[in-house]
Amino acid sequence: MERERTVLTALLLLLLGLWLSFFVHQSPRFAGSAWGGVLGVSAALLMLVPLAYTLVKRIAWLKEAMKDILPLAQLLKWHVYASILGAFLAILHSGHKFQSWLGIALMAFMLLAILSGYIGRHFLRYVSLELKERAQTLVGLRAAYDDLARRIPAHSADQSVPTFIERFRKSLASSIAGTPTVSEIDPSVEAIEITDAIADMEYAINMDDAIQRKLRIWLVVHIGTSIAFYVLLLLHIVAGIQFGLRWFS
Repeated sequence: MERERTVLTALLLLLLGLWLSFFVHQSPRFAGSAWGGVLGVSAALLMLVPLAYTLVKRIAWLKEAMKDILPLAQLLKWHVYASILGAFLAILHSGHKFQSWLGIALMAFMLLAILSGYIGRHFLRYVSLELKERAQTLVGLRAAYDDLARRIPAHSADQSVPTFIERFRKSLASSIAGTPTVSEIDPSVEAIEITDAIADMEYAINMDDAIQRKLRIWLVVHIGTSIAFYVLLLLHIVAGIQFGLRWFS
């Protein structure tokens, strides 16, 4: 997971760098050239790959049929890498010619869809895994507290209340010998420590849950920008076909 995050982060930074290089490079005629057309068609075909993951994930019967043929996790990887590679080819196809409103909007929504998908893929998943681990830790802490709660009455019945002089003598002897003091092995003291740990863990879980709810907004943004991108891509293809027909005529 960490390696995948590093690779995708590097690819995303390279993609943004390629997009920002329009400040130093522009080739207005490249998009209409033969190689520009090849890159444009290749980018459009690659951008259709992410739709496979969306359809399989949302359609129950299709998801069940593809379960043994192609796992959803593998489709998700194709979804991610095809989107980034398609974006690379799309920017190269443009020749950094951002003059029409359609081209500018198409590029903007493409980058927004990829960026929001990256955030949803990694940050939301990281928070979800951390939330799951903390919930498991909380279960263990509560079990330990319940066990101590059963032991405390028996421990209290067997122990007489020490005087101040006895507690001081035992504490001094323990410090010299380097052994735990009575308070460190007293179940009641340990129960208090576990109670504090439970409170801290519950607070951390509540914070992670709040962060997770906020990050889910990015999934909504990702779906919305992806829909807008595909609509604009369709318009771009139609405009390209019309332009080609006029050129041949």
